[in-house]
Amino acid sequence: MASTTCPLSSSLRRWVGSSSSSIPKAHSSRTYATRRPEKPPARFPDPLTSTPDISAVKLPDGVTFFRRPPPSAPTPLSTTLDPSSPLLRPLSTSTSAATSNETEPTTTVPPRLHTPRVFPSNQVLSDADFEKMRQLRAEQPEKYTRGRLAKMFNCAPFLVGQMAPLESLPHKDALEKREKLHEEVRSQWGERKQLIRAIRKKRREFW
Repeated sequence: MASTTCPLSSSLRRWVGSSSSSIPKAHSSRTYATRRPEKPPARFPDPLTSTPDISAVKLPDGVTFFRRPPPSAPTPLSTTLDPSSPLLRPLSTSTSAATSNETEPTTTVPPRLHTPRVFPSNQVLSDADFEKMRQLRAEQPEKYTRGRLAKMFNCAPFLVGQMAPLESLPHKDALEKREKLHEEVRSQWGERKQLIRAIRKKRREFW
């Protein structure tokens, strides 16, 4: 039985073959990188091997001994027997009673960073002292303040306020006078300082 071919199918086959031959073929392998660039790991130099001043010596047991010079240059004025720093000098030990009475050589030490605070003496005040303190405080509270009375009796200002307190009325009068003096000083402030003080006062209300 003879096979019959459709003329439409043969023409479609020829068109598909001609169109596929005209399309460029893609390469099977890519020639560019598809991974994202990554930063290589950091390589920090070893300070024991990268410093030229360090000398390394290998010991027989397999341990490596590194020797490095001191960070500062040695001075000929300082030795192990007579160091220049007073912190490195040994304590002077007396060999006999005669040598212990001798004066030790003075060493130069750095000055103090802060002035030492001088506290009042621990002397005990009598009842007469407290009575005189109350009398002076009551007669002239503006002149004999807590600080001045503390210097007179060589005691702490807290003790003056505790043993010779002001009455309510003189205390209010003193506060009002002080507030008036402060108000006169505030009236001479500039605009910027007044603004800063007002902002600080407003911020303090939210504490």
